Amino acid sequence: MAKRMRMLLDDRLVWFAEVDGEAVAFIVTLPNINEAIRDLNGRLLPFGWAKLLWRLKSHRVRSARVPLMGVRRSLSGP
Repeated sequence: MAKRMRMLLDDRLVWFAEVDGEAVAFIVTLPNINEAIRDLNGRLLPFGWAKLLWRLKSHRVRSARVPLMGVRRSLSGP
């Protein structure tokens, strides 16, 4: 699954927290697609898909979503 998501993930948007050299937490963020498609009126054809790809690649999306986040159970509290 990681190989498939590699196209979507930016190295700057995946973070790991370490304690004594051991990974104890992580967070994965993705660009906010809703921001990129707001003026496409739900139409990806004929040229909406090109606009969407351009906006995602040109870093015009300024917000992100957090679909994955985790902390080791031993550090997360009761």
